[in-house]
Amino acid sequence: MLTSFLLVAACSDSNVGVTNNDPEVEITSPVEGQVLHASDAITFAALISDDLTANDDLGLAWGSTLQGPLEGMGSVNDIGAVLVVEGMEAGEHTVILQVVDSSSGSAEDRVDFTVEPNLPPTVTFLSPEAGATYGLGLSVHVQVLVEDDYLLDLTEMYLAWSGLEDLDEAPETPNADGTADFYVSGLDIGTYSLHVNAMDPALDSGSASVSFEVVEPDLDGDGFLDADLGGDDCNDGDAAIHPDADERCDGVDNDCDDEIDEGDAIDADLFYADDDGDGYGDESSPTTACVQPTDHIADGGDCDDTDPAVHPDAPEVCDGVDNDCDEVADENDAVDVSTWYEDADGDTYGTSAVATVSCDAPPGYVADGTDCDDDNAVVNPAEVETCNGVDDDCNGTADDGFDADADGVADCFDVEQCDNLDNDGDGDIDEDATDAGTWYADSDGDGHGDASDSTTACTMPSGYVAGSTDCDDDDATSYPGAAELCDGADNDCYGYFDEYATDSSTWYYDCDGDGYGLTDTTIKDCDQPSRYVADPDDCDDGNASVSPGATETCNGRDDNCDGDTDEDSATDVVTWYRDDDSDGYGDATVTDIDCDQPGGYVSDGTDCDDTDSTISPGDTEYCDGHDDDCDGTIDEDTAADATTWYDDADGDGYGDPAVSQASCSEPSGTVTDSSDCDDTDASIHPGADEHCDGAVDEDCDGTVDETSAIDAQTWYQDADGDSYGNASSTTPGCS
Repeated sequence: MLTSFLLVAACSDSNVGVTNNDPEVEITSPVEGQVLHASDAITFAALISDDLTANDDLGLAWGSTLQGPLEGMGSVNDIGAVLVVEGMEAGEHTVILQVVDSSSGSAEDRVDFTVEPNLPPTVTFLSPEAGATYGLGLSVHVQVLVEDDYLLDLTEMYLAWSGLEDLDEAPETPNADGTADFYVSGLDIGTYSLHVNAMDPALDSGSASVSFEVVEPDLDGDGFLDADLGGDDCNDGDAAIHPDADERCDGVDNDCDDEIDEGDAIDADLFYADDDGDGYGDESSPTTACVQPTDHIADGGDCDDTDPAVHPDAPEVCDGVDNDCDEVADENDAVDVSTWYEDADGDTYGTSAVATVSCDAPPGYVADGTDCDDDNAVVNPAEVETCNGVDDDCNGTADDGFDADADGVADCFDVEQCDNLDNDGDGDIDEDATDAGTWYADSDGDGHGDASDSTTACTMPSGYVAGSTDCDDDDATSYPGAAELCDGADNDCYGYFDEYATDSSTWYYDCDGDGYGLTDTTIKDCDQPSRYVADPDDCDDGNASVSPGATETCNGRDDNCDGDTDEDSATDVVTWYRDDDSDGYGDATVTDIDCDQPGGYVSDGTDCDDTDSTISPGDTEYCDGHDDDCDGTIDEDTAADATTWYDDADGDGYGDPAVSQASCSEPSGTVTDSSDCDDTDASIHPGADEHCDGAVDEDCDGTVDETSAIDAQTWYQDADGDSYGNASSTTPGCS
């Protein structure tokens, strides 16, 4: 408990007879309730005033209820006093300042504050994590974080490491941010425990430990290191799972790309979007997937995925649309196709003997097939029967109603008829019959006759037919109803050639002019149209540099349309080298060919020891028995710490400063001392005995015949010149 600190008034009699008020005092530091620390230098400050006594004549006393009197008054000036105290005790303090003036007037002020104890530093391992595993040959990154609430400069902390054999690289102090790190390499398989102790200048300390394990990094022998051990293998227990494995539809991330059963799996199925819900998908937008996507189906072939009535199984109808997706609209097998009859005589009635089916009437064909003589425009069901030996109205009887005498011959004339009778009584039957038919030569045997080559007869002669619609009677492939072919001929006798030919080719629009088109814009034609090509395998028809014939390059796109982007066969693919020691130089024997830099790989493959981050072409050569700079030479003369050796021609252990060489090991005939002033004489060197010889500096100190010469004489002062000296006043010298 605090007792009185000041009992004696300030000594002065200059104010006798003057009314004196008590002094005034106010503590301004520390402030009420302030929290300070035991390691802080605490400043106590107060404002002081007195009517008659100067501040430097006042009696002052500082004290603490916990610690007692505080030594000294500190500094005092016209406005107050300041006292700095180090090493305050931890706890709850009430600081009191007592002031007494020359007339024993007094005042005091007090403030409560807290001093917290000095806590030790804390140390936390940031790397490695507790229980971490590392592959054999990999460097272990060791990093700790040192924290101290009260030490402003953490570089004043001292670190002590233990637990591993080689800790030469371990830092003894942390960085300004409290971190300290280094790398440990060359560890064998096993479990290791690393310990660090941090001590502050007050000798308070904190420590931390961590255990980790070094294991075989490729347990399944697939050539890829375990991802948890610094490699890329996401399952080191299965040799079929690694970054170069084929992805499969098996619920496993086979290729270690953090995706399962993606669309490029080798056993993925092909699905097509079915926007119109007709059970057939749009082949122009296929997708591959292990599981059927929503609104997708396995069957493609839909040529219009916006119309559910159009698909490969839809019935073809005569509507100008390719309903069944066979690339032909309104073909002859349409369900509502019509039968059309050849109307050779143009009387709007056709013959049933020459018929064809199609959605639209071919040229020269009509819907009515009841004409009984399609070579005579005035013979058809609409005509009026006349007495002319002809069945004008096609009712099956000629001149019906004109045989009044019932002799079988029309009354209008008795002429020869095609009735197997000798109608005209000339002894011949059916000769020059008036109702003889006209027959047309069929030279090519295709069942259709040549209108320019005809004959008349009651019955069809051999080599003739009733129809005269053949447009080329020398070509058996050309006749009405024949399939049109790509042969330059009018096969179907429509008056055109090669139109809608059944053997026409499908051509694909080539927007970018690279010789490859897309399947979404096609033309059927015998000849290649302008801007159309035969190959539909372009994957980007807006870019002429992208096609199946293009060369793959590293540009983030599928240049050659093989479904892969920037594959290892790209012409500008880069060879990357494994950098296990993270020194920026890789191992030339461990490579990965890729467009993009893989993790843990670099472009420089000139590291000669990828297990040691201090050895690389960018490192400095030292005299340590290693090829530090990877130039193929160990401890060469240019090593940073190579020693300068000086020739010692006379073998006296001292070298000639004018003849030297740098080397990590001592060359024969050299020494490290370069202080010989005559390397041809073994008796001349620093440390040699100086002689009184008047010419040689034996000890190489720059002076000849100095008084320290071993054969120097003692000389006596001869003050009176009588040739005898004073024994008590001597000096050495050669002369």
